Amino acid sequence: MANYKQEFQNYKAFKADYKIDYLKIKIDGDSVYYDDDQIKVKKGEYISQSVKWINVGFEEKNTLGKALSIEFPYNFKFKNKMCSSIGSVLKAITYKEKEVQDLLLTYSGNDLITVDCGNKYKWQDTNRLYWYGVELIRNSKEYDDFLIELFFSAIKNPLYKNNLLATKSKYILNSNYQEDSYLNILTRFEFETIMNSLRDYLDK
Repeated sequence: MANYKQEFQNYKAFKADYKIDYLKIKIDGDSVYYDDDQIKVKKGEYISQSVKWINVGFEEKNTLGKALSIEFPYNFKFKNKMCSSIGSVLKAITYKEKEVQDLLLTYSGNDLITVDCGNKYKWQDTNRLYWYGVELIRNSKEYDDFLIELFFSAIKNPLYKNNLLATKSKYILNSNYQEDSYLNILTRFEFETIMNSLRDYLDK
């Protein structure tokens, strides 16, 4: 990317004006529907994609949906730190210890999902997360900018960028993410807004 800082500012301006119609969720027993499409079937499996949308998650059988999950391994630099996945950063900020954060940034995939570094700090109690000593208030503009820069940094990896563009005009959703920002470091709405706007920005 020739001028990363300028491109990032251009994307932030694009995202600020971006309009998104979130697919509406409906739960009927063990089944989950988005608009009129069934996402989760009664036996507990999620449907990966339709002609209108693609469901992103590491457990997805759809290769592209899995490849765009935050756990999927992509090496990229974020704030002068080498990261192994987007999810490695999001897990690292739930810890205060810098040496643990260094370790977590090397994780991805199933290892990232299962790793437990004995974290006694519960960020939900304080609404505070940490990036190498810098405090981040979960529901704040600073944290929003942190998330936006994280995903934008990932497109420095051409594989991630190409996979994002491969979704074309399909709505990118994640049916596993929760909606309460006071309990989750990344909500469904944050993920879907960033992913869809970033794809559309790159494709314009």
